Amino acid sequence: MMSFRNVCTTINSDLQKERDSAIISVEELALFIWGSKERRHRRQEIAAFVDNDPDLRNDNAIYSTNQECYESGLRQGIKVFDFANSCNWKQEDVQDLLQISAASFGFSLHMVLVIPCLNKLASEEQVAELLPLCKKLSIIANYAQTELGHGTYVPNLETSATYDSATEEFVMNSPTFTSMKFWPGGLAFTSTHSIVMAQLWVKGQCHGPHLFFVPIRSLKDHQPLKGVELGDIGPKVGLHSTDNGFLRFDNVRYPRNTLMMKHCKLTPDGVYTRIGSAKALYASMVKMRVHIVSGAFDHLAKSVTIATRYSAVRRQCTMTTSEVEKQVIDYQTQKMKLFPWLAYTYALYFLVRQLNRFYDTVYARFEEGDFSNLAELHAICAGTKALTTYEATRGCDMVSQACGGHGVLRSSNLPDLYDGMRILCTAEGENTVMYLQTGRYLLKEVAAMEDGKSLTGSTEYLDRSIDGSAIQSPNDFQNPAKLLTLFEKRAQWLVMDVARKMYSITEGGGDIETAWNLYSYQLLQSTTAHCELYVLRAFVDGVALSAVSAELKKLFNAMVSLHAIVLLLRNSGEFMQSGAIAAEDIEWAHCQLREILDIIRPNAVALVDGFEYADVTLKSTLGSYDGNAYERVFDATKHNPRNKAKVHPSYYSVLQHRLKNTKARL
Repeated sequence: MMSFRNVCTTINSDLQKERDSAIISVEELALFIWGSKERRHRRQEIAAFVDNDPDLRNDNAIYSTNQECYESGLRQGIKVFDFANSCNWKQEDVQDLLQISAASFGFSLHMVLVIPCLNKLASEEQVAELLPLCKKLSIIANYAQTELGHGTYVPNLETSATYDSATEEFVMNSPTFTSMKFWPGGLAFTSTHSIVMAQLWVKGQCHGPHLFFVPIRSLKDHQPLKGVELGDIGPKVGLHSTDNGFLRFDNVRYPRNTLMMKHCKLTPDGVYTRIGSAKALYASMVKMRVHIVSGAFDHLAKSVTIATRYSAVRRQCTMTTSEVEKQVIDYQTQKMKLFPWLAYTYALYFLVRQLNRFYDTVYARFEEGDFSNLAELHAICAGTKALTTYEATRGCDMVSQACGGHGVLRSSNLPDLYDGMRILCTAEGENTVMYLQTGRYLLKEVAAMEDGKSLTGSTEYLDRSIDGSAIQSPNDFQNPAKLLTLFEKRAQWLVMDVARKMYSITEGGGDIETAWNLYSYQLLQSTTAHCELYVLRAFVDGVALSAVSAELKKLFNAMVSLHAIVLLLRNSGEFMQSGAIAAEDIEWAHCQLREILDIIRPNAVALVDGFEYADVTLKSTLGSYDGNAYERVFDATKHNPRNKAKVHPSYYSVLQHRLKNTKARL
């Protein structure tokens, strides 16, 4: 069994020097990130708990088959639920255990989606009956929305649930080949129940997609119920412990109370009533997108931590023949591979805080019957999910490449973190579709503004005059307020430009579908700019409100500027076209970027140490706290099952005959 513990007892000298020379206090930074001494202490306790549990530690995962991954995932999941019940489902403790253990188990959606979905969308009676069973793992459920032929476009899902008032039952059916549920995690072998999204039919009328909590396997022998066809969809990138499955219904009958009825009612004789907004159905989906943004932060933070520590201990090449080989982190090109993604990680940290606050505020109003901010919440969560998963995937890839060949070793954990991010780009909504949903909201806001409505919230800047360039000197590129103005002007110009182009077609007699398809790629550009502005504002506001030392505040602001400048240089054409900057400002931006890299350099290791990822969490030979990367890389080879035999079995089955003939000829 592979273990990342106790390979060495001393800290790598280069890494120790990095920590000794840091200007900021890691203690202060970690306290800021995790909020309190009590939570930091609790996280350390949870890390020790994970490190001492072989199932949660799961040392040999990289050498496991898919079947072994699935079985070890089940054991991990059971341990996670046992822990959750032992701490009475304290949210922070459960979140910290999931993050620290990086537990990957087939029925994870049962915890992060099914249980919240029950709380938000089931009636009080259904919650009282089902929630205790779910928490005790007396039943295990998945969330079955995606179909073979339909994913994000929920209105056209094909699975049907037709109410039969004579028996007070729903007849659930997969009427077409493409209507089978496809992809839900935990569906193939694990789940006993499923939250199924299906079209509700009552007395010949379709009331649109609704959720049903239905059994799919027997609780006696785990066999699929009559009329239910289940299976695994096959190998895929990552998710080796998850049994993503397919599900087909052949006129399966379920009782009336399987319809989740917090926001609708269906009487025994078939009278249907909607309660509140139809958008209630998407509440759990929106929250899941916030979870995904948080996952993007976690994946990128781990990757950046590994790559930064390794870059501090890796020495390569010299500038002169007499010079000692340099730490690769001192090369400007390496800084540019690492530090922008370090800054983006902190941008994601502040973004997740902002999204959670906004979601909680909107949902509290929603519970009181106020649905006024739901559209904005949906637009923000869809757009930021698309932006952050795409960017974090790029970041995980770039920092892995920054580690050279060792970065593709699975023992570094960088390939698995990258695979995990790739999955998030299509999970809970493919990113292009997510962007376009946000774009549709922006166009509606522009139309409302043209009709005289004053815009507020995330689109307020569209309704404001933003004149000229905010850049008057090089130092303006380190002024958060002026950077925000640049991003506002660029986003405003792009949104208004594409809106005018689309409206010109419809005003000229063309149809909206033609306009939409013709300019959708430009709408993507404008939506991306809008979302990048939203992330930057969350970063700027979060830093401004942070009660930290002057030294740490300076580092935070440096990362704000680095994040903004990198995006500006990447999209300089848009900024110049909008009038936000002039061509000559580009060199000023480069000068400031070089200055900021020098500010971050002495504190790079401290900035990743502040995340306080334990070795059991990073699971990396390259990124361990002690920095003894080479020793750990080689130690990992000793645990490779293929190295157990001095002569590989394939020699006898394949090579032996050919090599013996070679010997005879020699």
